[in-house]
Parts: sequence; structure tokens; C-alpha cells
Amino acid sequence: MEVSANGVPRCFAETPAGAVLAAANFIAFGTGRPDLGAELAASAIVPGLGQNAAIEAAGAAPVSSPGAVQIAGYRLDRYDPQSTDIALAVRADDGSLASGDLVLKWSQGDWKLIVDPGTGRLPELRTLASLGGFTPWGIG
Repeated sequence: MEVSANGVPRCFAETPAGAVLAAANFIAFGTGRPDLGAELAASAIVPGLGQNAAIEAAGAAPVSSPGAVQIAGYRLDRYDPQSTDIALAVRADDGSLASGDLVLKWSQGDWKLIVDPGTGRLPELRTLASLGGFTPWGIG
């Protein structure tokens, strides 16, 4: 793994663990560092219409954030060396849980997210009652 001058990680391993780490880092930086939105979109989203829309949206949006989320768990739904489907569970500051489904593609030597080509956004989060079915993130 490498890190940009601003601390944005890239060059994750072409493995299931590398894909999960890429997804988690995208969510962590995307919610915790909105000032890095354009850099993150340029390095972590598959090139094309979705990436263009994400970069444009990052440049037009005010630099604010509803707050960083904590990764609470993950579920690797499908993996092959070229693409993978991952569900990430996150915990908000108020303790509530939600999950989102992410599709990643191996592109230009790294795991990159596939986003909506019109908006550059990821799918909406769903509320979770528990972490059932997810591998817990972190220590104990």
C-alpha cells in the first residue's frame, strides 16, 4: 500500500483482504475528510462517467461533513481477482448501525469503486438492527 501526500491510501493488494481494506478506507476518508473528495474520487473510483461526476460533485460541494463513521463490520459477498462485492457496516456517532453495498473493480493496479455514472454517488445506506452476518471490524 502507498499513501499520497495528503494521506489517502492507494495500491491495495489484489486479494480479498486488499479489496475490503480499499472499501473501508474509501468510506473512512470519504466521511472523515470531505476536503479530499476530488483526490479520493480521482484515485479510488473506476475511470469513466461515474468518476467524472464524483470529481465534479466534490468540487461543487461545500467542504463539510455530517461526521466520520466508524467501520463496524464487513461481509465479502463475492470475490474474484477482477471484481468484488462487499457490504460494509458502519456505526454513526449516535451508535446507530447502517450498511452499504460496494462493488469494486481491479483497475489500473488497484481496487476502485464503481459508482452511479450520473451522480458519482454510492448506493444509499440501509439501517441495521445488528451486525448479524457481518465479520466484526477491529479488536474484540
